[in-house]
Amino acid sequence: ATTKDSVRTWIITAPTLEDTLRVLTEKGITRVMVEAGQTLNTAFINIGLIDRLYWFRAPFDIGSEGLPAFS
Repeated sequence: ATTKDSVRTWIITAPTLEDTLRVLTEKGITRVMVEAGQTLNTAFINIGLIDRLYWFRAPFDIGSEGLPAFS
């Protein structure tokens, strides 16, 4: 169970996604859940960092100008 006292927040200003994940690893974080848009989803896939993908899609489109999940 997570308590208010166990939540930590960091501001990471690493220049690349790989560097950001390296910093998290150094802090003991070895797994992340990514709930993102097209750009970040595609970046994780392109650098080979997805080992499991769960796809949830609403039964309807929200707005007429939506973007695809991946580019």
